[in-house]
Amino acid sequence: MTSLARQLSAQGLRPLYAHAFLPHVTLYLTNYLAGRLPQIEGRLRVLAAGVHPFDLRLGRIVATPSHWLLLKVMANRRMQRLADAVTRALDPLRVPHPPMSGWVKAYPEKREVFRRWGSPQFQPHLTLLTPADPARIAAFMRGPSGCFTGEGVRAVGIGIAGVDAHGQTHRVLVRIPFEP
Repeated sequence: MTSLARQLSAQGLRPLYAHAFLPHVTLYLTNYLAGRLPQIEGRLRVLAAGVHPFDLRLGRIVATPSHWLLLKVMANRRMQRLADAVTRALDPLRVPHPPMSGWVKAYPEKREVFRRWGSPQFQPHLTLLTPADPARIAAFMRGPSGCFTGEGVRAVGIGIAGVDAHGQTHRVLVRIPFEP
């Protein structure tokens, strides 16, 4: 990821993790009522107890129409099952009708899923940049850097974090490691 940061920097772009945001793959992003953290943690600990670390493969870089820069994470069965289990376990604890983020409104295909689950559809990725300079992103994507070849990373646990308006976090509230 260090080489990717250098490639972005060459275009005048700094990835979120260079600003102390934590790289993560979001399994379920929604709003909760105050005081629900102990219940959320308890349910996730139960889920994590049956999961062992697993490998993830990073894919290509994608520039979205709304000028986000994402690094795709190749979906695999283990990660999809985990995301589905987390969604089902936490859905009863969420705010019943959370406000829909502006970025979700920009994707009509995500609206119905958001209305049902309070979260956009699971599409694994690492966010490199929240809406940024379109010209610099376009220049980055035209060059060889935009053709990132995937690397492997290992999923070792589940984290619970508070996020900003873009779904990004500086601080993990709870870390739940998978079984060794």
